[in-house]
Amino acid sequence: MKRLYALIAAAALCFPSIGAWAWWQSIQQVAISAGGGGCSQATAFLARNGNANSAATTTFICGLVTDGIITGTMAGSGVGATGCGSKIDALYLYSTDTSAHALLNLCSTSFTAALLATNPTFTASQGFTGNASGAIDTTFILGVGAYTLNVATAAVCVLNNRTTANTNIEFGTDDAGTTFLTFRPLMGSNTYEVSINDNSFLNSATTTSQGSWLVNRTSSSSVSTYRNGSLLATQASAVGAMSAVSVYVLAYNNNGAIASPSSDQIGAFMLGALSNADGVLYAARLSTYMTALGNSGC
Repeated sequence: MKRLYALIAAAALCFPSIGAWAWWQSIQQVAISAGGGGCSQATAFLARNGNANSAATTTFICGLVTDGIITGTMAGSGVGATGCGSKIDALYLYSTDTSAHALLNLCSTSFTAALLATNPTFTASQGFTGNASGAIDTTFILGVGAYTLNVATAAVCVLNNRTTANTNIEFGTDDAGTTFLTFRPLMGSNTYEVSINDNSFLNSATTTSQGSWLVNRTSSSSVSTYRNGSLLATQASAVGAMSAVSVYVLAYNNNGAIASPSSDQIGAFMLGALSNADGVLYAARLSTYMTALGNSGC
């Protein structure tokens, strides 16, 4: 391996125009290939995203495989065995090189997202910033795959450190006004608000919008909320039903209309059915990925 690094360094001296960053990425990618540090799931996704951020993406995906969170092949369509397996249905890394790649579902060729209305602004290696009018349609409708009525997870990475409260919603869906999946990271009185497959809204204390937020319904009567892998609250909440319209990000889908659009910056989003312990592992893997791309807060 040392000899391999030496050869790469020599090549970089011969071709300085490739730049320091491109040179370092080439080292990382060759190290992964030569050292056996990859996995078939990462290979499958990198073939779809043009090998973007290959080292960080490989570490993220293969880490989740090691953790037992990704159990599928990620080589087909739909959910389950040919997707991410039995725990994650849809997963988006908005922090990547292009808007088109950011809208890809890592798990499979299904549920490629779409920008709606006034498109949220994309910034390479960071993600999408809302403009208080547009949104991202994941095209994913609840009740598919691992995401079920009583066991459901939604996770979002909010990159900006907003300390001013507002009623913006980071993701959600509602088709009849009686059952919701919604999340507000910082609203009045320094609280966040969450609703997951019910018609009640849970609140608990926070002072910032920033963080890797994970909302977990692990039973028909309980919801836990985590930020950056730390438990904020476990609260009683009776399950209701699931919306029949797709989930939006940077707003919620109010029966086909964009509602409560956000102006925050989002780096990643996930839907599935994790245990609380899985959620902590997921947050740690996402934090490593975001740090590799130069981001903090998630």
